[in-house]
Amino acid sequence: MNPRHPHSHAARTAQPSPRWLLSRVLLALTLVALPGGPATSLARQTIRVQFPLFGADPTEAAAAADQFALLLSQETGLDVRASVFPCLQGVVEHLATGRTDLAPLTQFEYIFGHDTYGIEALLVNLQYDAPDYRSQINVSAGRGYADIWDLQGTRFASPDPASTSSYLLPYLLILETTGMTLTEFFSEVLFTGSHKQVIRDVYAGTADCGATWEDARSAVVDDHPDVYDVVTVLTYTDFMPNHPWAIRSGLNQSLVQTLSDGVISVARTAAGQSALEPFFGPYLTGIATTTDDTYDVVRRFADALDEQPQPCPRIYLPVVL
Repeated sequence: MNPRHPHSHAARTAQPSPRWLLSRVLLALTLVALPGGPATSLARQTIRVQFPLFGADPTEAAAAADQFALLLSQETGLDVRASVFPCLQGVVEHLATGRTDLAPLTQFEYIFGHDTYGIEALLVNLQYDAPDYRSQINVSAGRGYADIWDLQGTRFASPDPASTSSYLLPYLLILETTGMTLTEFFSEVLFTGSHKQVIRDVYAGTADCGATWEDARSAVVDDHPDVYDVVTVLTYTDFMPNHPWAIRSGLNQSLVQTLSDGVISVARTAAGQSALEPFFGPYLTGIATTTDDTYDVVRRFADALDEQPQPCPRIYLPVVL
C-alpha cells in the first residue's frame, strides 16, 4: 500500500509531526500580526453603545442613536448596536455589568462609576473645540477688589443654582479659598436667570460681583460698549472637563483603540455631529481622547458638595428594552 495515497490507511491515521504543529502556530501568529488581522476578528464582535437621554426627545434620541451606530459600524467594520436609556445611573450599572461597552456620561456619574465599578474614561466631548471650560468672577472695576477675600459680605449674582459654570465652580472656589459656602461668605446670592443678566447687574451695580462663563461680557458689548472697562475679571475658577465617554472594564485593547479612533472620526463628520446633536446640542465640535485623572476636579466637587449618584426610579419605561 502506498502510504502517500490519500485513501490509504496510513494517511488516515498518521498524527501531525511536532514540526508541522509548530509551523501552523507560527503561521497563525504571523496572520494576527499582519495589518488587518485584528480587525478581522474584532469585526465579528457586537459592540453595544448606550446613550442616556440627556433631556433629548425619546423618539428623536432613539433614531439618532441608530444613526450613530450605523456610522460607527461603517467607520470601524465592527457590529455596533446603540440604544437609549432614560436613567444615567442605569447606564453606569450597564457598563459595570457588561451589558454596555461604551457610553457617554455626566462628569459626576462617571467618577462614581469609575471609583465603584472600574469603568474608564476614554473620550471627552469638545465644545467650541475645547475639552473643558471654566468660569470667571466678574466685579465692578471701580470697587477696588483685589482678591477673593475682598468680596466677603458683598452681593453675588449667578444665573442658576444648577449651573456648573456659574454656581458649582464658584462654589468650589469660594469653599476651598475661604472654608465657607456661598451663602455664608456673601451677604446675598442673587439668581438672575442668565449669564448676560449677571454682567448687566454687575455693570449697573445691582450686584457687586457675579460668576459667568468665560467671557460672558461679549454678550452685552453691543448694548454697553464700555463693558470691558466697567466690569473686570477678578479671577477664574478651575477648568471643568466636558462630558466623558466611558468604557467597561475588560475590553481588548485593540478593540478599545478601534472604538476610540472610530468615534473620533465619526464626530468629525457632518453626519456624525447631526447624530450626536440630540444628546449634546449644537455646540459639539468634535470628540477627543481623555484619561481618568482629568476628572479629579470633579472628585473635589463631589467631596465638597457631598454629591451622590441619583438612583433610577423603581418603575420606569425604558426607551429601548
